[in-house]
Amino acid sequence: TNLMGLYHVLDYRTMAKELDFISWDCYGRWRGSDASDLDVASYSALQHDVNRSFLHKPFLLMESTPSLVNWHTHNKLKRPGQHTISSLQAIAHGSDSVLYFQWRKSRGANEQFHGAVVDHAGHENTRVFREVAALGERLEKLDEIVGTTTKSRVAILYDWPNRWAIDAAQGFQKDNKKVKETLCQFYNPFWKRGINTDIIGYEDDFSQYELIVAPMIFSIPEQLIKKIEAFVKNGGTILGTYMMGMVNENTLCYLGGFPAGELKEVFGIWNEEIDTLYDDEFNTVEKDGVSYKAIDYCEIIHPQGAKVLATYTSDFYSGEAAATVNTYKKGKAYYIAFRDQGDFHDCLIDEILKECNIRSDFDGALPTGVTAHSRTDGENLFVFLENFSTSKAKTATKYEWHNVETGDPITGEILLGAYQTLILKRTL
Repeated sequence: TNLMGLYHVLDYRTMAKELDFISWDCYGRWRGSDASDLDVASYSALQHDVNRSFLHKPFLLMESTPSLVNWHTHNKLKRPGQHTISSLQAIAHGSDSVLYFQWRKSRGANEQFHGAVVDHAGHENTRVFREVAALGERLEKLDEIVGTTTKSRVAILYDWPNRWAIDAAQGFQKDNKKVKETLCQFYNPFWKRGINTDIIGYEDDFSQYELIVAPMIFSIPEQLIKKIEAFVKNGGTILGTYMMGMVNENTLCYLGGFPAGELKEVFGIWNEEIDTLYDDEFNTVEKDGVSYKAIDYCEIIHPQGAKVLATYTSDFYSGEAAATVNTYKKGKAYYIAFRDQGDFHDCLIDEILKECNIRSDFDGALPTGVTAHSRTDGENLFVFLENFSTSKAKTATKYEWHNVETGDPITGEILLGAYQTLILKRTL
């Protein structure tokens, strides 16, 4: 069954319950420039994590292309090295395969110019075939990683019916609520810091995580309210956002104020109103003397026990709370009342990660474009150190690792070439 990432029409999480294993097709819109390709890499990683999280076990990359496709707006070739790093990225995030559509290009019909291992030339003397063969040689050296799992201390809530409920709501920004874009925006701070992240649903076990992010969880059944309350009460940290807990699973508004029920006590706030901004409008928010731009949505919230972390600085709600944190029993609940451009919640997430002592399984600094994700068999840790940049990058480690493919020891300074993936191993 070839699932298709975050395809919005089918509830893949419900569908996954009926499947023996998860498989999906990944066709990133790679371009060969740092700015765009980092977004592509982050989004591809997110979708891999979505598929891994359905059954919480390895999945199969069932479809990919070694070069181009025939259905993007611009069907651009993968630059040398992009095929390899995008394939190994799937393995890094939990895949036990790299498979292609298609083996050989068809002579006619719709997919005659879709990428393939064997081109119309019919022989192996092509750039693409050589790259596929070289990747195959590398994969043969990774057998010990097959079947290993991903351990995540962080999870992000994403629910298909919730997205449908928001999209169907007659209010807010009527035609584009940006649920998927918000998910991507909140995922990226963890991805670029090399922090394993599960993308979970309402029915998943929350207790295995230390931090749960709940962006735009608009439609909440009562049992989810109780799960969130129990998670925080028992010591968990949650980060919620605007639109939280406004309707139930039947899209009927909760009465008594938003967010619904016990969530007001957990977060220590009451959301009185939400202001929808025009595309050319923005507000500003100030935190610790730094200003951030607020776009699209600004909730007017009232702290009821929560500590104010940031305030609005313009419009009639200037001076009102824009972000808060509340200590609830053994845990903490953070709330962001506005949509930002990414810089505010990146800063806040950095603070939360430090407070929770959550960090990457790779101990070195990760320059822009470099990330690291891990798998484990319980005795050994395997880290995929990936450079998605078009230039060389440098980092360092205090541990002694071994190169999985060569067996060579690695410690101290590490130099990565453009589009290079280094697969490291150490005993836990």
